[in-house]
Amino acid sequence: MSLFHASLYLSLLLCLAGLGWRVWGWLTARAGTLTSPWARLLSLPGALFRFIRRPSRPAASIGSLVYRVLFQIHILRRSPVRWAMHFSIFTGFLGLTLMHAMDGVLTRELFPGYESTLDPYQFLRNLFGAFVLLGLAIASLRRLFQARLKRTTSLQDWLFLLLVFLIIGSGFVLEASKIMSQDVYQ
Repeated sequence: MSLFHASLYLSLLLCLAGLGWRVWGWLTARAGTLTSPWARLLSLPGALFRFIRRPSRPAASIGSLVYRVLFQIHILRRSPVRWAMHFSIFTGFLGLTLMHAMDGVLTRELFPGYESTLDPYQFLRNLFGAFVLLGLAIASLRRLFQARLKRTTSLQDWLFLLLVFLIIGSGFVLEASKIMSQDVYQ
């Protein structure tokens, strides 16, 4: 098993564990009307069936997915700066996942002739990395200068921002070192 596959399986396992944790929190925190979390869990198939059975609901749900998840309009209405932060990080990571993390699996299939070191793909990777860095900068500045966020920001928040910055920054440093090396550049 290669390092890539080990990392992929580990990240998928962590994703599933986090998803399970969130679902368990949802089941236990809002179970006020039902007798137990298990009753809430057992009510899900019926709710999904009622959702699928109505023809108008899937279209509304797809619209809600685009409106709320992809474009995050509900955040834009509350705070344009917060929206810029969320949207920059979201679109940056989405683009980096497509153009960098999945380049051997998905991107080469979608874009014939794809080479990560040639433009426009290299430019897009840099652009998506810059989006993430912009979002991190906004997040850091908000935590430094907004009094409410100053009080609630923990060390864990700063460590997370630092970790993401190091991951994205290391990509820029690697590219810069490759450009400086004539042999690697050629």
